Amino acid sequence: MASAAAQLSLPRTIRSSPAVHCPPSSCHRSAVLPRFSGFKLSPPAEKICDHNALRSTRAVPGGRGGKENPARLPHALARADVLVAAAEGGSRAPPRDRKQKLAPAGGRAGGAGRPGGKIPYELEAVISNLVSLAPRGSISRCMETFKGKLTLPDFALIFKEFAQRGDWIRAMRLFKYMQRQQWCAPNEYIYTIMIGIMGREGMLDRAQELFEEMPEHGVEWNVYSFTALINAYGRNGMYERSLDLLARMKREGVAANSITYNTVLHACAKGAMAWDGLVDIFAKMRQDGVQPDIVTFNTLLAACNARSLVEQSAMVFRSMVASQVPPNALSYASLVDTHRRGGQLGGVRRLFQEMSGEEGVVADVSAYNMLIDAYAWGGEYQAAQEVFNEMQAAGCIPNVATYTALLKALGSNGSYHHVRSVFTQMKASGRKPDLATYRALLDVFISGGFFREASRLFRDMEEDGVEVDEGAFTSLLVACGLGGLTTEATEIYRFMRERSQVQPSSSLMEALISAYGQAGMYDHALTALHESMEMGLTDQPGPFLALMEAYAAGGMHDDAAFIFALMVQSDGGRTAGAGGGSLPGSTTAGNASLSLASSPNSSSPSSPSSSSSSSSLSGGSGPYPADASLRTFNALIEAFTKGGLYDEAIKVNEDMEQANCRPSLATHAAMVAAYSAAGTFEAAYAQTTEIREEGMVPPAASYCHLLALCARRGRWQDMRRLLAEMEGGGTGEEHRIVRGLLVGRYESEEFWPIAEDFFGRLKREGVAVNRVFLNALMDALWWAGRRATALKLHSPATTLAVFPEASYRSPTLWSLDVHRMSQGAASVFLHHWLSQVHETAVLEPADLPPLFSIVTRWGDESPNKEEADAAPVNKAMMQAVQSLQLPFAPAPWNRGRLVVNRDALLPWLLAEGNADFLVLNDAPFPVEVSSRPGA
Repeated sequence: MASAAAQLSLPRTIRSSPAVHCPPSSCHRSAVLPRFSGFKLSPPAEKICDHNALRSTRAVPGGRGGKENPARLPHALARADVLVAAAEGGSRAPPRDRKQKLAPAGGRAGGAGRPGGKIPYELEAVISNLVSLAPRGSISRCMETFKGKLTLPDFALIFKEFAQRGDWIRAMRLFKYMQRQQWCAPNEYIYTIMIGIMGREGMLDRAQELFEEMPEHGVEWNVYSFTALINAYGRNGMYERSLDLLARMKREGVAANSITYNTVLHACAKGAMAWDGLVDIFAKMRQDGVQPDIVTFNTLLAACNARSLVEQSAMVFRSMVASQVPPNALSYASLVDTHRRGGQLGGVRRLFQEMSGEEGVVADVSAYNMLIDAYAWGGEYQAAQEVFNEMQAAGCIPNVATYTALLKALGSNGSYHHVRSVFTQMKASGRKPDLATYRALLDVFISGGFFREASRLFRDMEEDGVEVDEGAFTSLLVACGLGGLTTEATEIYRFMRERSQVQPSSSLMEALISAYGQAGMYDHALTALHESMEMGLTDQPGPFLALMEAYAAGGMHDDAAFIFALMVQSDGGRTAGAGGGSLPGSTTAGNASLSLASSPNSSSPSSPSSSSSSSSLSGGSGPYPADASLRTFNALIEAFTKGGLYDEAIKVNEDMEQANCRPSLATHAAMVAAYSAAGTFEAAYAQTTEIREEGMVPPAASYCHLLALCARRGRWQDMRRLLAEMEGGGTGEEHRIVRGLLVGRYESEEFWPIAEDFFGRLKREGVAVNRVFLNALMDALWWAGRRATALKLHSPATTLAVFPEASYRSPTLWSLDVHRMSQGAASVFLHHWLSQVHETAVLEPADLPPLFSIVTRWGDESPNKEEADAAPVNKAMMQAVQSLQLPFAPAPWNRGRLVVNRDALLPWLLAEGNADFLVLNDAPFPVEVSSRPGA
């Protein structure tokens, strides 16, 4: 990738300081992203977690209502593992496959059962000789050197090593050799090991043969040999044979112990025996005087979990406590998960209260953590808070994992004030937050729209000595992107590169590029993409797509097309359809925002199966690649629409259909905008029909595009129909707010706070979604004559930072940048900006700069005149200049800028009556509809 990137050069069209914006001397985005070189990437350290101790208690199948379903076992155990990990405040690695070879033939892995995993040198030599022995080589000659020097415990270690490697063939050859020798004849322990090896390999006939031949070689059966054979049949799903062997033990006079009964219970549970049968085995165990232990009860609890037997689970737990067997983390995991899936978590709380009241036993902190976490999954934050209080009343001290689980529960319900309170309480109690705690806080603050607060958490992490990982850095940058916090994004990225050991990933760089792109800082975003290419992080398309979407939002279709071509030439082009490079943490925000605006950033990519016909991107000379993702198509449609090239946007959609790429909700919304801007109502409305046919509700922004078109073309009957649809069932609050603003429902001071509250809650959607929505809404209001109402939206648009580039002031230049605005939004911002300039001219004329400009386009210095004039926002500004008789004129050096000097503008500002042109009023709504208050 680095070599490919080095061969590519960027054209003049996407230089870091576009000439259509401020001159270099006065540009307010002159800062350059810090560059880093010589950064050495290192592979992450592997983490190994051994779960051998839990194996015998975790393989319990079953289905709902007592109907056994072995396929459910892995899922039930996985849930238990997650609960245990959550309670411990860490993560778990999956259990290692017993058949996995732990070392190559010439090497070694730590042997089981040996302190420190070490093995004597002599045994190393034996194993090495046996491994290198040819299939038909003489094992007697191989072992001649060691004859009389090895003991049976030594041989046991060798067999265990072969068992670890899954090398049953060499184990069997060595065993047969021992049978022929007097000095090392196998004893019952060696037989037990060999039976276990054969059982793990599924060779039950050989395991049975070994067992049956023991008396012939003078070796008596004992409880361990029986148990090994029972386990061999049980692990292979033949629990009936395990029961037969248990009965045979009694006939042979061999007393079963707890290990035997636990193995039988495990085998029968795994073999989908009915619950009553498991209870009978448990009863027989007690009748034989064998006391159940923690493994016994955990096996039964796991069986209840797999079978969704809530009452039986509680019964087993009570018996466990009564037998004075302390539950462990796995016990609580099975108990809580069973009750959670049965919707009876209150039963667990009652069990804990019984324990502390009647038995005087307090559940440990991991149990309460699991219960709090379970309530969090169900969204029952009040119950989670009650459990937290109950555990403290019972004398159980919360740990870090407890507070983390509670923070998740409170955050999932939107109780952000309580989240801050609990976090403060946590620190006051001396509990030091860990990475899991901060990751939970990040998720909570991002979902709640507190992006600035989320971005500041990395400083708290540094103060608490928490090492921030790549995922946390990515989430921090996602928060910056959603909130338009570019300064914070630069600070976080610089901190990561200069003061941490974290290596950037493709998703992290995508988040960084998106953060700059959403703020319109194209130079920073492009520099970040260059860094991604230099570091070889463009094997995924995310960084390219993030920059394409940024260019698309500004109507910079040439630049978006170039990045598309760059992506195709890179490794990222091969994976563009695989995953789309969606940002971590963006799923929640994207899904929540679909009914508002359906930004292209929130779509799920899809890979087309074939390439399309000639693409307009290459002048009709080349096709789209077959792996162009859905995000790519959506970005190009938006870019051409914002640039006023509607035929090109429609052509991209046609290419998308020919490529068998199924459109998403975002695609339909983008096409509604394209057809509406092109003035084709029927085609635009047909897109909303397709959305409804797919079982979804058209976004409020799509309705705004249609309403703006109806107002422009005088299609009042169609407008009445659209307003009726927005009032009907299935639509959301945003649809009713839009309708109310259009019909004058919130004109009075009494009802305007309802709209203000709605706009205040939009922050959680992120700047990209809000920009699409407010652009469309102000456009609809403007064309419908509700211009005073549209002007009121200037305040929420500014608060939500959807157009951070809109206003720029320096001693030499005052600039209004409308290149990412709709016609209605640009008109609103123009009137507001001119009103401020007029006020300054009247009160403090000396403060006026020598130059004023209106930026309508970013990109090439000298674009095609027809393309430059085709942009809708450029048309709107030219019409506004003409209607207001403003002295602005196109800049000689750039077609995307209207300029005027102070001496020419000041007379217009001070002329009598011109200020009246800047006052906006609401015209009577042209359609008769109900305007009752309320939303």
